[in-house]
Amino acid sequence: SSLKTYYKFLLKTKQIGGPVIDKKNQLIGFLSESDVLAKMIETIYYNEHIADVADLMRKDVLTVKPYDSVIELGQQMLKNKPKVYPVVDDNENLLGTISRNDVLRAIDLHLRAGYKKVK
Repeated sequence: SSLKTYYKFLLKTKQIGGPVIDKKNQLIGFLSESDVLAKMIETIYYNEHIADVADLMRKDVLTVKPYDSVIELGQQMLKNKPKVYPVVDDNENLLGTISRNDVLRAIDLHLRAGYKKVK
């Protein structure tokens, strides 16, 4: 897939990056908004061809499983750079993504539920 198609997708959806999958829905990489921005600046500066997604995507992707702890994921997000993690099943099929904002909302819901029980 072309990088142009990917960055237009990022602009349209206002996402900060996303997983890259193959035709079998298997996760094969991750491309961040930061990676795309760096390449676009390089393209303008050197007047070069924009690369393909496969050329820029990270292949060593940090993932989470749907049954992973939200608290542990939040701690992992504090230690590692990604702000968005692909959620995959045990066969590495992409199920979706989870962001720091999603984790914040989940913890907020948990805290509010705890406050209601205390009253």
